[in-house]
Amino acid sequence: MTAVQEALAWACADPSAARQLLGLLTNRCRTLDAFERERSYLCGHGVPTEFLPTARELGRFDLA
Repeated sequence: MTAVQEALAWACADPSAARQLLGLLTNRCRTLDAFERERSYLCGHGVPTEFLPTARELGRFDLA
């Protein structure tokens, strides 16, 4: 659990870390809804929205 908390704290302070964490969490998402749930999860844990790219900005054109 400590590693998760550390990753979230890092993502809250560093846009690059936030992007990497979002990429990790959404790597296996197959729908835009699933992607947005993960993105919302990070926002809900304090990661600034402006640090989190949209699916398209992350290059996820494969989502249904």
